Amino acid sequence: MEHTQAEIRDFRRDDLDAVLSILYESAVKSGFGGSRERYVSDVSKEMHLDHDVLRVLASPEDRVMGCAWAAPFPRDAETTDTAFLFDVSVRESYRGQGYGQRLAEDLFEQVGSRGVKTVNARLAKRNEGGAEFMKSIGFELQKEDSLWTEWSRAL
Repeated sequence: MEHTQAEIRDFRRDDLDAVLSILYESAVKSGFGGSRERYVSDVSKEMHLDHDVLRVLASPEDRVMGCAWAAPFPRDAETTDTAFLFDVSVRESYRGQGYGQRLAEDLFEQVGSRGVKTVNARLAKRNEGGAEFMKSIGFELQKEDSLWTEWSRAL
């Protein structure tokens, strides 16, 4: 596929359906076996649109091509220097062009500007592609069990 110029911008509420679709596609590819409705319901409960850091990769025509999502951790802390990376996802047709790397670096800049010093993440252990991506964006494996791997990255 030809390289498409894209910009990374702040999430807008009218991006929500596209972002949820991208996140669901990524979850299915990583082994999520539930329905789209269940996934959207669960993610919608977790997303705090006015507080989380949500960034969107958009085409010149403003089509959402990918997204990145992180939030302060723990969620109920008044102040924290830690964030949790929920996702960095790029639509399948745009993968392999460096967009995921760009989204991740942009997200790290955004959370860093909020005083975050450490970003943590968790992946399903069977998500080997995700683990390779985590390594490529500077995360180190901290812990694993039979189902999950836990990652951390200093900013």
